[in-house]
Amino acid sequence: MTRDVFVLVESNTTGTGRLFPAAARALGLHPVLLAADPSRYASVGGAEVVRTDTDDVRAVVDACRGLAVGRRVAGVATSSDYYVETAAAAATALGLPANSPADLAAVRDKGTQRARLAAAGVRVPRFTVAGSVEEVLAAAAETGYPVVVKPVTGSGSLGVLLCADPEQTAEHARALLSRGADERGRPVPRRVTVEEFVSGAEYSAEVLDGTVAGITAKHLGAPPLFVETGHDFPAALAPAVRKAVTETAEAAVRALGIVLGPAHVELRLGPEGPVLIEVNPRLAGGWIPGWCGRRPAPT
Repeated sequence: MTRDVFVLVESNTTGTGRLFPAAARALGLHPVLLAADPSRYASVGGAEVVRTDTDDVRAVVDACRGLAVGRRVAGVATSSDYYVETAAAAATALGLPANSPADLAAVRDKGTQRARLAAAGVRVPRFTVAGSVEEVLAAAAETGYPVVVKPVTGSGSLGVLLCADPEQTAEHARALLSRGADERGRPVPRRVTVEEFVSGAEYSAEVLDGTVAGITAKHLGAPPLFVETGHDFPAALAPAVRKAVTETAEAAVRALGIVLGPAHVELRLGPEGPVLIEVNPRLAGGWIPGWCGRRPAPT
């Protein structure tokens, strides 16, 4: 086989993660999935699967170089939150385009991300990073109930809870701080953020190369969880609100250094305008990217 290779470092197991190999083939590339445990993927869209220690950047680089014998690795990417730094570090080592792994590490840590955004003048909820139940309770009392307590790393709203009182806050914080690993079995920091709850409709801006490509309206399940139950794309927004959401999202990715590729930017429309909830340096989950690619957002 002589086709250039597109390498995925692990993958989502649902939604558009399965479409990456098909998109690579449509571009004339041969898709290869590097996976520590190939058995976790029932379907990888027809990609070649190569067992690799995906927690080790050097092992990923070596695997890519092995694939490049007699052909070229055209790109290294991932559809999984957990491997964006690894994929970027491998791409950088191979001389391929990528965002800075250090910037991606900062974005993946919600406390560091919040601090960078606030320093750049992007409106975010009041927040505190805490490493003990006592620190969490002190931060919640200062912020005022209800508060949102979430792990500093994670994906898909896992571990995010709206806490109404000290008892609920302590119980949830204790559970989060006792976790040693995420659902992929990777070590997690024993820190959480305690955040002001911002009421209002929630949206996500789908950003590509620093520019908003579309805005999605979110449907959320009942509190105290933040499970997304549906989406409307494109979101029906007044022009002034669309402009404000777009400007906030683009300012956020600039401040975080996510200038190449996709970003999924979550915001709420608070009483004084958009408040940045979170930036994820990847495509949106589910089928949002498919809608965004097929249907132009209104101007």
